[in-house]
Amino acid sequence: MSQNYKKIVDSLPRDEWIRNITQWIHNESDRKMLQRQLLDGKSIETIAEEYDLSTVQAQKRLQKAREQLFSHI
Repeated sequence: MSQNYKKIVDSLPRDEWIRNITQWIHNESDRKMLQRQLLDGKSIETIAEEYDLSTVQAQKRLQKAREQLFSHI
């Protein structure tokens, strides 16, 4: 995760992030993947393996979910 995202994530408590992610990310897998990345600090490679996706697929889905989330924050 980039330093910019890290600073933004650290600016709010975890429960607010979970509430916002739940509110704005409507796909269950994408919600869980985004939580794993932003809140648990897991790498894209780890997340891709956990969800049986290629790294590129995981990266695209996470990017789309982040854009959706951050457009509302």
